[in-house]
Amino acid sequence: MNIAINKYCPRSGKPVVADSLTTYRGVTVGFCNPHCRDDFAANVDERPNDTRYFDALIKELDHEGEKINEKHIFDRDVRRARFLDRV
Repeated sequence: MNIAINKYCPRSGKPVVADSLTTYRGVTVGFCNPHCRDDFAANVDERPNDTRYFDALIKELDHEGEKINEKHIFDRDVRRARFLDRV
């Protein structure tokens, strides 16, 4: 079973759903619905907000050298949500 590196959709902030996963830079990423997933997969180069979000998560994981697990992913998304609330 694939686990997305994000718990929430980068577009809507809604929870990621199992039928809306795709691969980006060799990792599994998720969206809140298949339409968002398909749009991203077909237009990666034209979706800089999505790619910046996923690139930041990938960089954190690479930097820390930690294995991805559900708690790790949840903690990342909570910190991101708190950051966005301040912006």
